Amino acid sequence: MYLSCQKSCVISLLVLAACSDGTAPSTNRKNPPPGPRYSRVYTLESIDRQPVPAVEDVGPWGSTTYLSGTLTLDTAGTAVTVTLVRGTDPAGATRDYTVTIPGDYLIHRDSIEVGGFGGCTGPAGVGVMCAPNRIGVFSDPIVTLTWAIIPPTDPVYVYKLSQTH
Repeated sequence: MYLSCQKSCVISLLVLAACSDGTAPSTNRKNPPPGPRYSRVYTLESIDRQPVPAVEDVGPWGSTTYLSGTLTLDTAGTAVTVTLVRGTDPAGATRDYTVTIPGDYLIHRDSIEVGGFGGCTGPAGVGVMCAPNRIGVFSDPIVTLTWAIIPPTDPVYVYKLSQTH
């Protein structure tokens, strides 16, 4: 994976900011209330209004191109995003890799939150770093997601319904 020092630092800070003590009292991210459940597969259509394949993170360290992606929701409340990414280094060498992010989802009216709602704990209850959840707008044919950070500065990912089960 090709990441600049600057981008790696930003990601690390976001992950650290999103983490909490695994022994802390429940918050709204833990044990979310039940909501509507769907069985759907969405296809990544665009990132920040740029159709896929979308080039992001262009700089002296190279570039990252999002080639394709899916968001799968199931009736058990599980969500999985799978994204095919191409990293290109400054010399032009490329490497394709897949990024899979499992989690759960919660839908409330026209809002969706995808991620981990059980807290961030590792073996024996030890606190571990966790990524922030992703939030967005849910309408049956379209889902938009971005990382739940304040202020929201990450790209907006738009997924379009491709299958229902």
